[in-house]
Amino acid sequence: MSTDKNILVLDAEKGSHTVEAVPSGSVGPIDVSVHYHLNVLKSYTKDVYDPDNALVFGCGPFAGAKIGGVYRATFFARSPIWKGLFSSNMGGAGIALYGSGFDFFMLKGRAKKPTIISVSSVGGKVKIKFKAVSEGKLSEIFSGYKGFKGTYALERYAFDAFKGDYAVKGGYVAVRSLAVGPAALVTDYSGILSTFINKKGEFEAGREDWAGRGGFGSLMIQGYNVAAIVIGGDADCRTFSKDLKDISVVNKLFEEELDEGVGKAMMDATVKYRYVEKLKSGGTFGVNFSSLGASMLSYNWGSVGFSEAKRKKIYKELISKRYLSQFNDRVIKTKSWKTCGEICPAMCKKIDGTSKIDYEPYEANGPNCGIFDLKNVEGLVRLADENGFDAIHIGTIISFVIEAKARGLLRDSEIKGAVSSVEDALENSLDNANGALGAKVIKMILDGEGIGLSLRKGLRRGSKELDSLFSSRIGDVSFNDIAVYVANGPDGEIAPNQYWVPGFFLPLPIQGKFLTYYGSDFLMPEKLGSKSAERFVLELQTDNLGICRFHRGWSEKMKNVLLEAASGVKSDEDKHIRGVIRDILKYDRMVMALPVVPESLRVKEMLYHYLKGVSVKAPENKAVLRLIASFEKDLDKGCADYFFASKKGIDEVLG
Repeated sequence: MSTDKNILVLDAEKGSHTVEAVPSGSVGPIDVSVHYHLNVLKSYTKDVYDPDNALVFGCGPFAGAKIGGVYRATFFARSPIWKGLFSSNMGGAGIALYGSGFDFFMLKGRAKKPTIISVSSVGGKVKIKFKAVSEGKLSEIFSGYKGFKGTYALERYAFDAFKGDYAVKGGYVAVRSLAVGPAALVTDYSGILSTFINKKGEFEAGREDWAGRGGFGSLMIQGYNVAAIVIGGDADCRTFSKDLKDISVVNKLFEEELDEGVGKAMMDATVKYRYVEKLKSGGTFGVNFSSLGASMLSYNWGSVGFSEAKRKKIYKELISKRYLSQFNDRVIKTKSWKTCGEICPAMCKKIDGTSKIDYEPYEANGPNCGIFDLKNVEGLVRLADENGFDAIHIGTIISFVIEAKARGLLRDSEIKGAVSSVEDALENSLDNANGALGAKVIKMILDGEGIGLSLRKGLRRGSKELDSLFSSRIGDVSFNDIAVYVANGPDGEIAPNQYWVPGFFLPLPIQGKFLTYYGSDFLMPEKLGSKSAERFVLELQTDNLGICRFHRGWSEKMKNVLLEAASGVKSDEDKHIRGVIRDILKYDRMVMALPVVPESLRVKEMLYHYLKGVSVKAPENKAVLRLIASFEKDLDKGCADYFFASKKGIDEVLG
């Protein structure tokens, strides 16, 4: 494999492009992006929405090989919501990116009008085009195009505008349309959508992927005024030191290293995401909801303070008998499973009609909002997706508003409608009062109406602003007390992954993803910090290599073998990525975007009740009892001590 890689720089301001060589030794989108941000663009001196906060994206070094799971697109830049450098990923999109003939892409500069960009490479002919549309036209597209709205409308409009450039005899080359939604115009937490397009040029419902975390949809439109990018082609430019395009060569490498062929290794690694016979379910939704039991989160994470008996009842009556059962009947038993577009045995796209069902968005907008009917949650998630929201972030905001309304912190004068309680849901699981409130929250944020204006910047700033606006209503509990977020720097945040474990709240360089240890077993905070930092190193490698983390069971063992086979040079990706992480930390220090001690009462309660749960299972564990005593003596200090102890473990690993 040639070690010379290129990056296509798309300048939206000038409507032009250049092709540059990236530094020798570059491996993937993350280390390339960090280099440009730190050494070339010096974006740490500028605002997060400055056009020089370039969005770098691309696929990893194994694109072009006959290996499933290696065509994940990674996006990397300074995040509008987290405020530090951030990684977001999109399954399957790397196939089209690779087909364009470019290794990496950089989006910079700000167009005067909303712009759609097309990058095609068909039959050896490269075409790069910029198409401006008026703000009115963009609004018109969002309102409806070919029967679709928002992101789904724009991705189709963008493809239709350039589809002739991707046409070949018998159909179309591999192509993706990356689009933002209306939320990107006004919030800091909007993602980028892309749906799989088949060879007939048809968008396949349910086979959609998101670079959803980190607010990169917001960055695209507010930073560069770019609404969509269409990319694809039939280029196959890479050559490898060992022919990784030959399945027999790939198979031999796997057999030598793992004592099993590539097919078996992939099947074993992805079983959770396909189907687990013991659970009679599969996919992230099926396996997680089958396994979580009483630790499942509900009601704005308020369930962490419920009795175990109450949590078990919610799980049994509303999840096991209802929510999960509906999923298994509609999706698992019908085998409505597809891939992201890769040749992959995971079949991780679990689809109900036109809805792709994953655990995180269907937890954040489902039980976490007190909604337990699959169709009702599908409606709320679809509304969030149409408008381009990070579904986890908006679900966490909706659940916050629902609880604030239930507590009387918000009244009908701010948001009208009834709130469905645990008792209401147990009596009628079809109750969708909370779903109706969720739809109103989305509309208020988009319109900048009332509390919606405060929530455009997220929960951290929004909850504190509401504390100020409605100070006379605050008694024992404030708005910020019930806001669930991971705090970063003076004003950064991310809505956490939807699991009741401390690993998602530790002071790592990036949170809101699976770059941590998230087991439920108890570890002392310093040990948990070091173990989470080690996972951070491995998971960030996976992002940088463009590998789907569902394949981590084999990829973490094979990465250096495959890198050497690809380049002919002996590789130590662990050492390489640790250097990249040091640069990320250097950058984040310069923009003051380092994790801070948890602020909200709910997050502190989460950690305290987690420890209490451990003590019930292991009453003889004196270390746990000492931690609990420190929390009970002074909740704020106990939480801070836990935070800094975990940070010590993290720092020992990451430096």
